[in-house]
Amino acid sequence: MNDDLLLEYAFNTLPPADRAAVEAHLATHQADAAKVLLARRVLRPLQSDREAEDPPNGLALATLERTAEYLVVHGIPPAEPRIEPAVPRKTPSQSDLDLSSPGWRRLDVVIAAGIAFLAFGLLFAGIGKVRQRSQVLACQNNLRGLHGDLVNYSEAHDGRFPAVGTPAVPVAGAYGEELARNGFYPAACPSTPPDDVPNRGPVYAYTLGYLGADGSVRGLRRGDGPDAAPDGVPVAADLLPNRAGISSHANGQNVLFAGGAVRFARTSTVGVNGDEIYRNDAGLVRAGLHRDDASLGRAADYP
Repeated sequence: MNDDLLLEYAFNTLPPADRAAVEAHLATHQADAAKVLLARRVLRPLQSDREAEDPPNGLALATLERTAEYLVVHGIPPAEPRIEPAVPRKTPSQSDLDLSSPGWRRLDVVIAAGIAFLAFGLLFAGIGKVRQRSQVLACQNNLRGLHGDLVNYSEAHDGRFPAVGTPAVPVAGAYGEELARNGFYPAACPSTPPDDVPNRGPVYAYTLGYLGADGSVRGLRRGDGPDAAPDGVPVAADLLPNRAGISSHANGQNVLFAGGAVRFARTSTVGVNGDEIYRNDAGLVRAGLHRDDASLGRAADYP
């Protein structure tokens, strides 16, 4: 289960329905139950300071995420110099360091250390989420730029996007080269491994087209004609985990649709009427069986 939900459960900030779902999960997942127990033990000394009014849902996570976002943008600020008071120093005695003394209990050390580790763990997790979100947004902007390049290309090619399976674009990964030959240089997802295509760098999965009534492969076409692709047909995407086990984004992918919309999706069934976008209706990585049958190919795939 998501650690954010477990933490909010430990903070008692979940709504009743979500709380019941977490409790059902914890009943059968001992590892997650141990995480919640540890968090509550660490936070127990703070309960005496709890105000009568409950905080808004998600306040703790929102505060940590906002702090993490600031650190990603601005970096960790340098420590300010500390001015020591001009008092004589003395050599610490054993009584000064005695953790069993009333003023400094060993339990205090354990609690302070636990809170520090928990806070820093949440902070670093928040930094990672902010960075991942930044990559997702940058990738979406690049896909919007790709759509603009595809539209400009289509205006000089009878309304069609680069068609895979032609001499100019023999495989899906060659669509970038075709755009470059026409003066367009689309960017790629910033989190895609750089060795997907040795000569051109990383590329998006790209449409393999579809089979026409005569059985020939056709590229997607924009416009208002009878053979124009509907706006909801996917054209390109950064991939869910691929054959090498590599993922552009940890929990989903950005998808570019023919109408220019870009959407982050956690599954690959986001084509027309829930169509799987990486295989055609026959379950093959080949051209779609009809115009609405999306089939996006990786760099070496062909129709």
